[in-house]
Amino acid sequence: MTFSYSRDPAKPARLAASAGVGARFGTPREAVEGAETVLLAVPWPSVDDVLRQAGPLIGQVLIDCTNPRVEEEVPELGGGLSGSEVIARKVPEARVVKAFNTVPWEVLRLVGRGPPGLAPDLLCGNDVEAKEEVAQLAGHLNFRPVDAGALVVARELEAFALLIAHLAYGREDGPDLTYRFGRYGGRP
Repeated sequence: MTFSYSRDPAKPARLAASAGVGARFGTPREAVEGAETVLLAVPWPSVDDVLRQAGPLIGQVLIDCTNPRVEEEVPELGGGLSGSEVIARKVPEARVVKAFNTVPWEVLRLVGRGPPGLAPDLLCGNDVEAKEEVAQLAGHLNFRPVDAGALVVARELEAFALLIAHLAYGREDGPDLTYRFGRYGGRP
């Protein structure tokens, strides 16, 4: 696991140190070199820079955790595209899966310590195998993965993430907020 790219140049080193044995830090290119899966979790204005530094990501699974906020921040969204669709156009060789964007980071830190499957992870993408890999990763991290469909669904996931952010940070409920999906009528 390699940590990279932060507005705080010392942060990747701190994250690597806290992650334990085998974790390291490096440039975006060093972080993606040889990686099967790449997690993109940067503020939207940094997306172009980090993707440029990372390189083409040929055949790699790119987990997109970004949440562009407004059309002014992402002019391409004016055409009805999601941030994930814009990213997929920027790195067409990558296998883009939208995931981990609807859970506040404070919950991400704690999920592994709670009961299995407590927090869902909504994901979507056009590559079935890439989605299965991300779902397995989510399961290993103690999430309950929910496949929401094709990458076009990222439009709704990004809007849902804005609602979660409002509830978690815009009210007194606090950032440890999560959500659950259930079925009625006895179906598992």
